[in-house]
Amino acid sequence: MVKFEKPAKSDDMLVVQLIERKLLIDQPEKVKIYLSHIGYYRLSGYMHPFLKRDGTAEFKEGIHFSEVLDHYLFDRRLRQTLLDMCERIEISVKTNLCNIMALKHGSHWYLDGTHFRKYEHHQQFLKDVEEYCIECHDPFIKHYLRKYSEPSLPPIWMVVQILTFGQISKLYDNLKASQERSAIAYCYAITPGLFESWLKSISFIRNCCAHHNRLWNKHLPLKPIIPTDKDKCFLASVNEDTNKRLYGTLSCMLAMLAKINPNASCKKRLKKLFKEYPQVNLAEMGFTVDWEDSMIWKD
Repeated sequence: MVKFEKPAKSDDMLVVQLIERKLLIDQPEKVKIYLSHIGYYRLSGYMHPFLKRDGTAEFKEGIHFSEVLDHYLFDRRLRQTLLDMCERIEISVKTNLCNIMALKHGSHWYLDGTHFRKYEHHQQFLKDVEEYCIECHDPFIKHYLRKYSEPSLPPIWMVVQILTFGQISKLYDNLKASQERSAIAYCYAITPGLFESWLKSISFIRNCCAHHNRLWNKHLPLKPIIPTDKDKCFLASVNEDTNKRLYGTLSCMLAMLAKINPNASCKKRLKKLFKEYPQVNLAEMGFTVDWEDSMIWKD
């Protein structure tokens, strides 16, 4: 272990550092403005692909600051589109999980531990719901707690409104195998195993978007299972990077949205964005050379 001793640097010092590392900068004062409002460290994630691979931390010949900035702006707009996609998916999943389980098992089925695989996870879920209800300022939660004493927690259709996407993903993950669990996944024409992995991946993407984290050229820790059977496959080709980067999860999201709202404009918005930034290397996002031939990406 080594002690961290790097000093903080001013925007002036950072511009000089970038120039010394052979990044082309025509307007230093303008670059300082970007650094002061975006931050050097945030932008550095978009610089790495343009660095030499010789350990010198120098930029490849001919790289201009505008190229780095364009990738940042592309990623920003990409996250905005993805956040809209995540919202549609999250609301749909909450609704289907709530309706299918409640119609079969009642308004407070989630209180019954027999529906879940792991006791400790179910107990933690109930603890989280209880804490949220205490801290929640939503009128419908307050109204329930004032008016009803039994059960002590609200019905599932209220509870799902205050749960995060991550908690919904964990709730489904912990459900025991049942007709209802399969029925929820079938709403999106996939199996429970695929659905479970997709929810985890989409939840991660949603959190990245909400916290403004970089997605372009990012390796994803939560990988969706990509169907490869002829009758279920929606990608022209799949390689080892397909589900390690954004391409795999993004394609799964489009597959779900095709069931939620076939007329949604998300796909067109994405393809329009790609055309507006032709300099952005889609391979850094895991896109294969034949991605436009894939069923899920065709208009």
